Amino acid sequence: GPAGTGKTKTLIAAIAEVLGLLKKDDTNKNRVLLCAPSHAAADVLTERLTAILRRDEIFRMYNSSRPPVTVPGKILPFTVTIPGTDTFTLPSPEGWQKFRVVVCTCMDAHILYRAQITNYAIRTKRYCFVSYLRSNNPIGLDFGGGGIRYGKEPFFTHLFVDEAGQATEPEVLCPMSVVLDPVPGEQKVEIALIGDPRQLSPRIYSEKAALHGLGRSFMERILKRPVECIGRGESHILGPDTLKS
Repeated sequence: GPAGTGKTKTLIAAIAEVLGLLKKDDTNKNRVLLCAPSHAAADVLTERLTAILRRDEIFRMYNSSRPPVTVPGKILPFTVTIPGTDTFTLPSPEGWQKFRVVVCTCMDAHILYRAQITNYAIRTKRYCFVSYLRSNNPIGLDFGGGGIRYGKEPFFTHLFVDEAGQATEPEVLCPMSVVLDPVPGEQKVEIALIGDPRQLSPRIYSEKAALHGLGRSFMERILKRPVECIGRGESHILGPDTLKS
């Protein structure tokens, strides 16, 4: 939708819904990865989340090379730094379990990928650990009549990308690589792109990059694909794709 129509407000309401906050569902285990193409947009989202979540339920992730002086003071309580320094870092494993929403830029989502905090990596580690216990159990642990059980739900159950019309396609692929599990049959996540491809496009400074399509957002490319499969009367929401690959 156009500017000022309430896209971000709707996004925050959607997050409240998927986290079970509107119905006060204490059994809800959903966890959201929330991204935006810029630090300014991610900081605004973090501030707005404080209206619906506790302080220990929000994690604003920054790259370790980012100077703390560039971070708004009201955002700092939601970050983690190396003790005794001003260097941003990732939280302990215990901290991850408390977070309901992790906020970062699309590009900084690569930190999660490199740290193996992805749905695929975490599920694989769970499976390997359980398989080891089932086949070895070297200390004779008693798991009861039900055997060893472990949660199969993905670590991140939802991905929201705000201002998606202004993000380049590679930028959007960074958080997608965190939540997507390529193994068939595994529980999938829900992905929502929020933005307006008719407003600002991604900023591209290379003519060659623009020639090869990097000036077009992932959101725009998706909306230029035929949509007969979902019953629309028009063949393309944004018109046919004329970009030559």
